Amino acid sequence: ILADPNIQRSDVDAIMRTIVSRWAADRPVLAAIIELAEYDPVVRETWQAAMHAVAVKAAAQFRARWETTPGGPADPDTIAEIFTWMFERSCHQLVHDPASADRVAASMAEIIWRVIDYH
Repeated sequence: ILADPNIQRSDVDAIMRTIVSRWAADRPVLAAIIELAEYDPVVRETWQAAMHAVAVKAAAQFRARWETTPGGPADPDTIAEIFTWMFERSCHQLVHDPASADRVAASMAEIIWRVIDYH
């Protein structure tokens, strides 16, 4: 959906609310996975692979969005990888309850909107 040239800010807001609310609902399990990934190489590899898969999808969306933008970013893969880990860390550190989930979702939507609509 991020590649859609007609995407509206309200679409980005809705996407982020959905994703962050899912994170909040699954927070205990995700926190345990993240903690275990610090100590267990198999879990770490699995978690990193999952995050990489998200980044690959995001990079494809960014690339499609920017392909007609003059002077678009040269490395959407790294931008997507950084954004994915930024999202993971932000949710892990900042999403503790519905109010914090709302703030994080709104802020992430703002960041995404500015990244995809920078021209």
